[in-house]
Amino acid sequence: MTDDWGNAIAVDTAEYAYVTGQTRSRNFPVTIGASQVSHAGGASDAFVSKISLAGNSLVYSTLLVAAG
Repeated sequence: MTDDWGNAIAVDTAEYAYVTGQTRSRNFPVTIGASQVSHAGGASDAFVSKISLAGNSLVYSTLLVAAG
């Protein structure tokens, strides 16, 4: 069973991929400067992650308190 679900993906003009979704994970990977660095304690939190051009690392990743 996984605790992370991707809901959408978009690519910007520089070809970076952005993934959004939900997580229940208590150790979801976030990057320095993230808006929210730990799970807020509810059923799940939303996340936004920017993926490197090579697809092998995170440029930016943060959690966001999910509504409801």
